[in-house]
Amino acid sequence: MMNRVLLLVALVGLVAAVPAQATVVEALTLQQMCDRAHSVLRGTCVSAQTAWTPDNAYVVTTYEIHVTEWLKGGDGATTTYVTHLGGEKDGVGTGVSGMPRYAEGEEVVLFLNQAHEATGCCLPLGLGQGAFHVKESAVGGLSVFRSFAGLVFWNPATGMATQPESEITGEQPLADFLAEVRSRIAASR
Repeated sequence: MMNRVLLLVALVGLVAAVPAQATVVEALTLQQMCDRAHSVLRGTCVSAQTAWTPDNAYVVTTYEIHVTEWLKGGDGATTTYVTHLGGEKDGVGTGVSGMPRYAEGEEVVLFLNQAHEATGCCLPLGLGQGAFHVKESAVGGLSVFRSFAGLVFWNPATGMATQPESEITGEQPLADFLAEVRSRIAASR
């Protein structure tokens, strides 16, 4: 009986620690993302279209991405389509906390899972963890950053869930980031 009470207290504590509008994902290092990604690309969002899944169960958004470079995987195509859960269609809006969105003209570096057979959705690893947004740095040149808004990180080693220290990560120069990703992918082959 005491074990059940302790388990209930632990579960209540975990639920209370997770914001109501958050998705719990495994905390991933850059090396883990390089190893686990089905594909990694650098590209620019050309367009975004929403639609219902074939069974009309979910609204999805398909982003057309003009690929500048395939860092891992990919078929060499200069255009690819990345479909995420969420969007608005026929007056119905759905969303997943922590799911990244891309604006037309925005440059991104994406670490992608393999597309899901039933829905066709192709999610970044760890949702916002696997979506690096590119922007002009305040000191000149391009840099990357990630948005952790709507995410809570789970550490499998400790079993603990924690909120990110900040919703937006610090910037890193794009050239340095790409060099590090290329090196990590090459080392894991």
